[in-house]
Amino acid sequence: GTGRFCRQIIQKMRERRGEICPAPLFPLHLRCDMIVQDIFRDLETVRKEAESMREFVKKEAVLVIAFVCAAVSMFFVPPSAAYAGYIDVPVLVQLFCLMTVVAGLQQYGLFRVLARKILSGRKSFRFLCAVLVLLPYVASMFVTNDVALLTFVPFALLLLGMCGRSQTAPLIIVLQTAAANLGSMLLPSGNPQNLFLFSRYHMTMAQLVGTVAPFAAVSLVLVLVPCFFVPDLSVSVDVPAQEGET
Repeated sequence: GTGRFCRQIIQKMRERRGEICPAPLFPLHLRCDMIVQDIFRDLETVRKEAESMREFVKKEAVLVIAFVCAAVSMFFVPPSAAYAGYIDVPVLVQLFCLMTVVAGLQQYGLFRVLARKILSGRKSFRFLCAVLVLLPYVASMFVTNDVALLTFVPFALLLLGMCGRSQTAPLIIVLQTAAANLGSMLLPSGNPQNLFLFSRYHMTMAQLVGTVAPFAAVSLVLVLVPCFFVPDLSVSVDVPAQEGET
């Protein structure tokens, strides 16, 4: 019964490991069926692992590309003790602190609350569009451009839908994207590149802002100009507060 079956399983495992075995305990066709089932089971496991790896690569494409580029660069600059000097600890610490603050502000919805208070009530549609573009421009200086877009693009879609002007959404979203990327160049907290340059070259805030301010001013004018070509209508906005907002 059960004991014999267990002995057969043990015998089969020994056969698969290549150990010397007495006369086969299973008929040949049964042993072949079990081996084929094991092979298909292993292939299914491999397929699932490959699918999981493919999903990871699609989800973390930037990380994978960065890893591959770093691995390739090792052929040109062989690994050595000098690698330790490549890690800029102050910049990494500042970036971590920046991301922590940004996560907190995003969780509490600070900028959504400010935007809701500014835009609620009866406004000119041109004014509304201009503010929707200005919000990510200003916010990106402090919370990085991607967080500014993640915060204000859904907000803009909500407001435009409430005003019955959803057809203007593509224009506003394009302008918001440009504004967030251009506004983030003014301060060190705007993006990691600024933070690196600010720390690497020991710049003062006045030096960085003085260098970038003319470009930021021109870019601000350019992203606001299209807002003056939208219809000058009077719209009423009543932005509902989300859970946790005051």
